[in-house]
Amino acid sequence: MKNTIENPTDSATREREASDPCRFSRRLSIAAGLVNIVGVLVFSNGFTNETLKGLFPQAFSSFGLICIMLWGLAYIAAGVRPPNRYLYAVFALEKALYGMSWIWWMATYEANLATVFQKSITAGLFYASYGLTLLRSFTTDVPCGMLHPADIRRNISRENMAAS
Repeated sequence: MKNTIENPTDSATREREASDPCRFSRRLSIAAGLVNIVGVLVFSNGFTNETLKGLFPQAFSSFGLICIMLWGLAYIAAGVRPPNRYLYAVFALEKALYGMSWIWWMATYEANLATVFQKSITAGLFYASYGLTLLRSFTTDVPCGMLHPADIRRNISRENMAAS
């Protein structure tokens, strides 16, 4: 017969993760990181989509696209570790800046979006939608950025004591 004794560390880890108020945000961070990396590669056609890069080169040149992929890696790293409020605050600020640039771009060039779609469907999809993905930041990164890890640990400890 197999030994079915559960490792207490595994149980404690599961309890801590279950009561982590930013657990959902951390999972979204991993998803956002993958969206940044895969999205850049798909929408830029492997960095060859000159329509995408040429419409807003200040943000989406090859260098800008590489930086977006680096942010994706940072999101993934944040998702696998307990939340760091400063890191999430930086994410929220970065997304706010990209969000403002998308609003500016749409206000300035929205009438030309049909032409963008004609030149490149992937560039059209990218410009029509990239700002919408930024809304996630304001629903998850900002609240987790306001939480301090010590507060999270205290909340977990209180919940564990109450459950005892």
